[in-house]
Amino acid sequence: MMRANGRSIIERFGFYVGAVAIALVAWQVQRYASGQNILEPQVESLTQLQEQQLQAFLDMNRLLTTLGTTMLGALGFLLASGSKGQHRSSVRWPALASGAFAGLSIFFGYVASEGILYMLRNQFFDLEAPVILWPHRAHF
Repeated sequence: MMRANGRSIIERFGFYVGAVAIALVAWQVQRYASGQNILEPQVESLTQLQEQQLQAFLDMNRLLTTLGTTMLGALGFLLASGSKGQHRSSVRWPALASGAFAGLSIFFGYVASEGILYMLRNQFFDLEAPVILWPHRAHF
C-alpha cells in the first residue's frame, strides 16, 4: 500500500518500531549504569597523575561528542539539500545508519560523563570501573 508521498505504510511502521527499539535500549542502558555498585577505596584528593588522566578522558569525551554532533549536522544538511532524483534513496539509508551511530556515540558519551560524576561523587578514582569503561568504549 502506497501513500501519496511515495512511502509505504510498512516503511513508516518500521521506522517507528526502530525508534521505539532504540529508546528501549537507551532506557535499559541508563537503568543498568545507574544500578551499578562499585567497591573501591575512597580517595581524599586526586594525585597529579589522576588529574591528568581525568582531564585526558574528559577532553577525549568532548572531542568525540563534538565530532558526533558535527556529523549529525552534516548528515542533516546532506539529507535536506540532496537531489530529489534516483540517487536520493541510495544515499538515504547509509546516511540514516550513520546518523543513528553518531547519535548512539553521543549518548554513550553522556553515559560515560555520568559515570565520571558518579565516581567523583562517591570519592573513588578508577577509569577501568565498568560504569565508566564500557560506555567509554561504546562512545567510539
